[in-house]
Amino acid sequence: MERLLWALERLSAVQRGLLWKRAFALGLTLTQAQVLLHLSKREGDRPTPLSEALGITPPTLSDALKALEEKGLLERTKGPGDGRIRTVRLTPRGLEAAQALEDWAKPLLLALEGKEEALDPLLEAIAELARMGVVREARLCLLCRFFSAPDYCGLIEKNLPELRLDCPDFAPQSPTASR
Repeated sequence: MERLLWALERLSAVQRGLLWKRAFALGLTLTQAQVLLHLSKREGDRPTPLSEALGITPPTLSDALKALEEKGLLERTKGPGDGRIRTVRLTPRGLEAAQALEDWAKPLLLALEGKEEALDPLLEAIAELARMGVVREARLCLLCRFFSAPDYCGLIEKNLPELRLDCPDFAPQSPTASR
């Protein structure tokens, strides 16, 4: 088990290093790059869910958002209906920067090619960590109230070709439910 943990740590270090190298070349910090990549896939997010999704503290996120806004890569807007709620979205320049970051993981993806069978146990581990309260945001099929094993989504009423990792239609299970 310790060997698996070590391997995951090594892969995580490689992942951070690859993204940091690309971010640095674009004049960004690692956190700023993570924000851009996240917002390029989930436009118009609010700061609190964003900090939870990235696993960073609200003050760290606030610093990153301020720097990205000063660079003209994102804008903060008032939410519809309630002016106290802010959303953040990429500007056209921010989208360009996110696109320049997109293939940062290419070497890692090449190394993982053909090893997809390792994904399901890792998703199960992430789901277990979410149930334990260690992971705050995990929009996984395994944690969704619409999901039933082995691969059926009750919301769209069909089998999924693959489990989703960040489902936009995710609805958490009730606290007493478990899979």
